[in-house]
Amino acid sequence: MKHIAVVEDEALMREELADMLRRADYAVTEITDFSDVTGQLLALAPDLAIVPTRYFPTASLPPSRVRRVASMLMILESMICTILQAQASNAYGSAK
Repeated sequence: MKHIAVVEDEALMREELADMLRRADYAVTEITDFSDVTGQLLALAPDLAIVPTRYFPTASLPPSRVRRVASMLMILESMICTILQAQASNAYGSAK
């Protein structure tokens, strides 16, 4: 099973992304302490780390371990927002 580390300080975004990855059969570690992201990623040595660009520079990390996925995060953020809006609409509709 591939291991993915998710670094995101917005809890809802991190949890939704982690849940989607787990449903796709990935092992996921959520980084919630942002004081030493680079050190944690080095210690975890995930197959992939999804890291917002604001947590770079991570020059000490091997390029094979960290990919800049800002565009992917934007797509996922858009997907998550759409899902949350749909859930809110459904909840509102069923409350009437």
